[in-house]
Amino acid sequence: MRKKREKLLVISSCISRTIGGISNTLYYLVNELAASSDLTILGYLFDEKIDNVNILMKQNRKFLIEEHFRRKVRIWLYSIFKNYSKYDKVLCAAWTEAIAIAFFQRKRPPYYVMVHGNELMGESYLKCRLRDYIINHSEKLFANSEYTKNVCNKKWPSKECAVIHPPIDVTVKKPDREKNDDKFTVITVSRLEKRKGIQYAVKAVARLSKKYPNLVYRIVGGGDYRDTLERLIASHQLEKNIVLVGRVSEGEKYQELANSDLFVMPSFKTENSVEGFGVSYLEANLMGIPVIGTYSGGIPDAVIDGKTGVLIGEKDVDALEKTIEKFINRELQFSSETCIDWAFEHSSKKVAEKYQKELMGI
Repeated sequence: MRKKREKLLVISSCISRTIGGISNTLYYLVNELAASSDLTILGYLFDEKIDNVNILMKQNRKFLIEEHFRRKVRIWLYSIFKNYSKYDKVLCAAWTEAIAIAFFQRKRPPYYVMVHGNELMGESYLKCRLRDYIINHSEKLFANSEYTKNVCNKKWPSKECAVIHPPIDVTVKKPDREKNDDKFTVITVSRLEKRKGIQYAVKAVARLSKKYPNLVYRIVGGGDYRDTLERLIASHQLEKNIVLVGRVSEGEKYQELANSDLFVMPSFKTENSVEGFGVSYLEANLMGIPVIGTYSGGIPDAVIDGKTGVLIGEKDVDALEKTIEKFINRELQFSSETCIDWAFEHSSKKVAEKYQKELMGI
């Protein structure tokens, strides 16, 4: 007898292929889960349509980050007048999305909460109490790394938590490398914010550029920290060695990675923010290049130290300088195939299979 397809409701205020972060994870996950369940989205889908999915709320306008909280509120208000008891299970992109189920549904179906790291930090007392209530009444948690799981275990020791890494798009074809003469190119692809540690990479390049004038550092991405980085680059007179590329398209991003020899993102933990995993390291690996990360947050889940990259301490310019130099001199060399294979372990299909096993027992 054929097994009945379960009705799954996914709640997310933003699902997108190109915006990045959690929205990107949800996009690839929903595409795969739709093949094995009757899937409905409560939330907003940007960029592209998803086949075989019912969307309860639609968003056709341009994505605006300042609208993020308003979208969540709209989901909560929408849920007051709806009955979700027909769904077998509910997957919430974050604990705040679960408010729609935990408080506005008299007969609520079992709900599962995805946990990413940042949302567990620096909250007010009332927000923590609200979060505790929602988490304690959930069926299970899905953490994006062992670090995030450990944080959950400390906060909610009786709550079951499974680790499932975020997916990446492994269907991307590696672009041909563009000629760059004899230059050694280091790259960072990231939002430009202090926590990403780009300032330490700039300082390391400042030291190395005196010995290796052919060293180039390309910083891809936009953000509020750009002005600070511009001043830092100017103070070291590194305009010929360091390029602030700015925001780029998905295709341009992978071309930048394909043109590079080494990816660097020395993130560090702050009071209110942490790298819960680090998809950017895997995207670099997908292009066959090794990475340098830190022993911070969930980064050790994304980087296999000594195989797909190297892990160093937070804010350690000396270690960063020495490690980059070893790559320049080929004292450190990693197999491109190993890097690519590790990236493929995070295909949306493989990640979705793990969710299917946890949610539906498939």
